[in-house]
Amino acid sequence: MLVVVSIIEVNKPKPIDWRPTYSSYDKIPYGNYVLYDLLENIFPSNVEVVHQPIYNQLYTIGWETQEPSNYLFINERFILSELEAKKLLPYVEEGNHVFIAANYWEIEDGIADTLDFDIDYGGTLFWSVPDDTTEQQEGSNFLHVDLKTENGYPLKKSRYQFYFSKLDTAYMEVLGVNEREEPNFIKINYGEGAFLLSCVPEHFTNYNMLHKDNAEYVAKVLSHLPNQTTYWDEYYKVGRRESQTIFRYILSRPALKWLLYMSLLSLVLFIIFEAKRKQRIIPVVEPPQNTTLDFVETISGLYMHQENHKNLADKKISFLYNYIRSKLYLRDIEMTNDFFKRLSIKSGVKEDEIKQLFQLIRNIQMKNEIYDTELVVLNKRIDEFYQKVEKADQVFNG
Repeated sequence: MLVVVSIIEVNKPKPIDWRPTYSSYDKIPYGNYVLYDLLENIFPSNVEVVHQPIYNQLYTIGWETQEPSNYLFINERFILSELEAKKLLPYVEEGNHVFIAANYWEIEDGIADTLDFDIDYGGTLFWSVPDDTTEQQEGSNFLHVDLKTENGYPLKKSRYQFYFSKLDTAYMEVLGVNEREEPNFIKINYGEGAFLLSCVPEHFTNYNMLHKDNAEYVAKVLSHLPNQTTYWDEYYKVGRRESQTIFRYILSRPALKWLLYMSLLSLVLFIIFEAKRKQRIIPVVEPPQNTTLDFVETISGLYMHQENHKNLADKKISFLYNYIRSKLYLRDIEMTNDFFKRLSIKSGVKEDEIKQLFQLIRNIQMKNEIYDTELVVLNKRIDEFYQKVEKADQVFNG
């Protein structure tokens, strides 16, 4: 049963995602992947994707000192706050162009006086998404004789026919209309720049751009913008784009997300029911007695009795080198200032004291025989080094 269900789920056709994302990253019907892919042909100068608010973007690029540019917003809803307008309006006034295509507009009252228009819709076209055989004749056309076509540019799928219902023709120019000759594409001159506004963003989606001559319509609309650096907005569609990790991908896929949740739940249940002790208590075994210290005392007494101080000093030095290699992880022992500095950092002992210790070691290594007093001094200095290293380690570990 599990295998059969898995095969059915794997081979089941994926439903079409009709969400109006208007994102250049989405290849779904109401994404903008096709349009963004063609932008370089429309604006050969430069096209940049923006993943931050209007205020941040215009502040980042320092538009006051840059060449004129275009700013494109295509979304189902366009929201302009007062703070963003304080940056966007001067941006246009100084000779830049802003293109906005949206169905729903939310503009602060203070800015609405500058962009004085209303949007209405002339009835419902489709309450639900029609099938692919449905032909919708409602669409758009241009007023200019060189751009206008006989049959216009019909939309394949759309719900409403939005249009600009309130216009001040003194400073607004109607560039395009719908089938009922209602304006749906206008130009508002502002300072040395201009706003180009469309209330039919569906024309710019993947689905409609691939329908008949809609790609031509989009090209004609964007041809009203000058050929200059163009900023494509993504922030107001998908928000600030985050880095894509394997966990973000897993959580973005429903099947993988539930697999992760079930795995975590199984792990918790396993810990709850299987973490109990399942064997007898292991008896405590006393460790073998350490006789190393007795052995060392015996050997050292033998060397002292034979008065072979040089041999015993060499072994003390050898033990010190082995301690430095195994405990302080300094493999190459050299009589250099760089080595003394690294040993000081590792051990926590002052560099001057380390130099004095190794100077004493060098003097003893150069001799064939040494006195018992020299051996005592060497032993004392090495023991002091060990003690200081242990003390520094205790301080470090709290």
